[in-house]
Amino acid sequence: MRIGSAWWNCEDTLHERRRRPGSASLPDDELVTQMHEDLYDGMAPEIAEGTLLLLDRGWAPDRVLNDALVEAMRIVGIDFRERHPLRPAKCSSPPTR
Repeated sequence: MRIGSAWWNCEDTLHERRRRPGSASLPDDELVTQMHEDLYDGMAPEIAEGTLLLLDRGWAPDRVLNDALVEAMRIVGIDFRERHPLRPAKCSSPPTR
């Protein structure tokens, strides 16, 4: 699978990470919360692991997408907007002489 400019070997990488203790033992709601935090922190392998775990638990792909991934991106967007308000171009460019 190609993500950005990197190639991932999903079969090897994700299945190896899925064996890691911790996330697999979390209940669904705690796993989703952990995924929100991991996505916020840019932890792509952990997000892939959580996605596979939820799918293995019988979650439909659209539920994983909406409840875990899109919701996490919404949180990132809100924080970004609050920390980095959009400014008109004329306000952010250096003065000219």
